[in-house]
Amino acid sequence: MKKIGILVGGGPAPGINSVIAAAAIEAINSGYKPVGIKNGYQHLVKTDITQTVNLDVESVTKIYKQGGSILNTSRTNPAKSKSDLKNTINSLKKLNIDKLITIGGDDTAYGASEIAIHSKNKIKIAHVPKTIDNDLPLPGNMPTFGYETARHVGFEIVSNIKEDSRSTNRWYIIVAMGRHTGHLALGIGKASAATLTIIPEEFEKDTISISDVCDIIEGSIIKREILGRPDGTVIIAEGIAEKLNIEKLENEQQIIIPRDQYGNVKLSELPLSKILKDEIVKRFNRIKKPMDIVDLTIGYELRSASPIPFDIDYTRTLGHGAVKFLISSNKSNESALICLLNGQVKPLSFEDIKDKNTNKTMVRKVDVNSLYYDVARRYMTRIENNDLRDQKTVNKLAQISKISSSNLIKKYIRNYEK
Repeated sequence: MKKIGILVGGGPAPGINSVIAAAAIEAINSGYKPVGIKNGYQHLVKTDITQTVNLDVESVTKIYKQGGSILNTSRTNPAKSKSDLKNTINSLKKLNIDKLITIGGDDTAYGASEIAIHSKNKIKIAHVPKTIDNDLPLPGNMPTFGYETARHVGFEIVSNIKEDSRSTNRWYIIVAMGRHTGHLALGIGKASAATLTIIPEEFEKDTISISDVCDIIEGSIIKREILGRPDGTVIIAEGIAEKLNIEKLENEQQIIIPRDQYGNVKLSELPLSKILKDEIVKRFNRIKKPMDIVDLTIGYELRSASPIPFDIDYTRTLGHGAVKFLISSNKSNESALICLLNGQVKPLSFEDIKDKNTNKTMVRKVDVNSLYYDVARRYMTRIENNDLRDQKTVNKLAQISKISSSNLIKKYIRNYEK
């Protein structure tokens, strides 16, 4: 029987099992045998073809609403070397798999595109894009699957923390996952009405410092106090770290942050929330104003959550569409990403979303000039230009921060018209 392989790469995201279930059932209904490949590309690069799972209707019928991945996942990069790429292609050939569904983010997509290219398109790939980061450039501004569930679970966590913050008169600094962008942090912060959300896209400079971030947090705390609130919640996008000078930070903090197989800094190993908390506490200690701040990171709690109905609905269509694309009798044997546009499956060429400079998948960033961001920004507590134009407000802020009014304006000015 002809086969269709299915594998998962990268971090977990709610809805993976729903894709697997829908794809397996449609493959069987179309006369194909679905073969689950465990742990992404990990065993394929080692030419180990024993780590497979036969998927049947009975075994996948109930997994659609489960979190995690029944096939497990890994961050193994099949394109790390020529030999790894060759081994991966040969392993798929030995498994008699010339049609493959890959489920993953931008790194998994890059690996899939390299397999397709170096097999001379003899292995046809349907890549189903997933990431809770929501940073893939999908048509029609569709979210990546898993994002909506992650935002929903994050919203519930932060809502509970907000109540704790109010009850105990303390501040929370919360780092939310999102390697390159602030979509998840902003989505959680906006939905939960967090006091402040900081994302990398708001900084025009390519490189920023911890001090740049702490200036904004410090300003929020000071402004919140003149409003009579000694409490607050700050959401920081993990991707802020991508704008930091990591080597300098490693030296300052006396830490070493490892990298993954794709060369990415392992942000989970960077205690960003604690670094920010320590700096803020230090600043307020200087003015003899002790601060009660709790730091934490949310992300792992979100990735393997049970998908909400939106993501189940979405991923069932994607899984079905991936199989239909693979078995279609189109003239071209080119591989593609499987997306939805206006309710229809739309295959998208890997080349269409490839960054010509990096040769990797393009990153969809938060548009800070959009109404979506503008509304989010208006409901945050920040020192803004309007505050700096009002002398009474400036005087109150200066009194709490124990610096002169002129120095306060210089510190927080943002396109301020004198």
